[in-house]
Amino acid sequence: MARDYYQVLGVQRDASVDDLKKAFRKAARKHHPDVNPGDKDAEAKFKEVNEAYSVLSDPEKRKTYDQYGHEAFTSGGAGAGGFRPGAGGFGGVRFEDLFRGAGGGRGGGGFADLFGDLFGGGGGAAPGEDLRAEVTVDLADVVHGSTIQLEIQREVACKTCTGSGFQPGGKQSTCPQCGGRGKVTMGSGFLSFSQACPQCGGAGKTGDPCLTCGGAGVQLSRESLRVRIPAGLRDGGTIRLSGKGNDGFDGAEPGDLYVQVRVRPHPFFKRSGDDLEITLPLTPAEAALGTRIEVPTPDGTVKMKVPAGSSSGQRLRLGGKGVPHLRGGGRGDLYVELRIVVPKAISDAEREAYEKLLAAQKEDVRAGVPKSI
Repeated sequence: MARDYYQVLGVQRDASVDDLKKAFRKAARKHHPDVNPGDKDAEAKFKEVNEAYSVLSDPEKRKTYDQYGHEAFTSGGAGAGGFRPGAGGFGGVRFEDLFRGAGGGRGGGGFADLFGDLFGGGGGAAPGEDLRAEVTVDLADVVHGSTIQLEIQREVACKTCTGSGFQPGGKQSTCPQCGGRGKVTMGSGFLSFSQACPQCGGAGKTGDPCLTCGGAGVQLSRESLRVRIPAGLRDGGTIRLSGKGNDGFDGAEPGDLYVQVRVRPHPFFKRSGDDLEITLPLTPAEAALGTRIEVPTPDGTVKMKVPAGSSSGQRLRLGGKGVPHLRGGGRGDLYVELRIVVPKAISDAEREAYEKLLAAQKEDVRAGVPKSI
C-alpha cells in the first residue's frame, strides 16, 4: 500500500506551500542518488519524495488527493488527473516538463528551481551566507521611527588576495576536476544539475593558498551599521539589509543581513495592532461629575473630556493618536480605559463631604442584584 504523501514529506495535512518546499528540500537532499550512490533504497525513496511533492505542491492535485486519496492517482483513477504509470509523468504531464516547471520554461517553479537551491545549480563561486541579528528597541522607536547602531561580525573579502584565496604571485593552475569551468555536472538525464566544483570551490583553478586568509578568501571583520527602524514596525518584524551578510568567495555576491526587531514592553502604553491603549485613574467625584483630564499621546499631552457618570472600565477613543501604519498613510487610535480609584487616606473635610454625599444618595447602585443564588 502506498504511503501517505504527507507522511512521505514529514508534514502535517495543513502544511503551507513553504512548509512543503522546505520538507521536500530536506528529504531530496537526504535521499538523492548522487548523495547515496548505488543505494537502491535511497533511489526508491527519492522517487517517492518527488511523487509526493509533485502532487501536494499543485493546489488542484492536492485538493483531489485530500478528497480521494491514492485512488485518484493510480491507473484506475487516471480520470481524476492523477499519477498514471506508463503515461509519462504525473497526471499526463511529462517528467521533463515537470522538472523544468510550468510550461517547460525557465524559472517556472518546478523541480529545477528546487534542485538549484539544494545543490548550488549554475555553478560558479559560492555566494556569501546570509546573517541574522536581533535588536531590542523602545516603543517610541517604532511609533516615531528611528535609526540605531548595530555592531556585527561578518566575513569580508581578504585584503591580501582580494577574495580569490590564492597567494598573490604564487603558482596557479587550471582545476583538473572541472577544467577551469568552476562547476561540475551531477546526475544524468532530466535529473542532471550543476554545482560548484568541490575541488576548487568554484574558482576554476588551484594554487598556493593565501597566507593571510589560509585560502578562505575572507576574513572576520567587526562593523558598525546604521539600521533604520521604520515607524509602524511590529514586534518581531524583520529588516533586510541587502549585501550586508558575508562576502562571497572570489568576488561572488555577498549575502544579506536580516535584523529581527523586538520591542520592550512600555510601563504605561500597550500596543494592539496599530492602536495604543492606556489606563488612567479617576476619583469618584471626577467620574460622577465629569471632568477634563490630560492624556499622554505620541504627540504630547492632550485634553480629553470625561463625561459625567463614567464608570470604571469604560473606554474612550482619541482618533489618529496611535501607531502609524507601516504601509500606507494614517495611524491607529489611542484608547483610554478609565479606572475609578478611591483614595486610601482622606482628610476630615473629605470624610465629611463623603458622609453628606452618602446621606443624599438616592440611586440604589445594587438594585436588581439577587438576594441569593
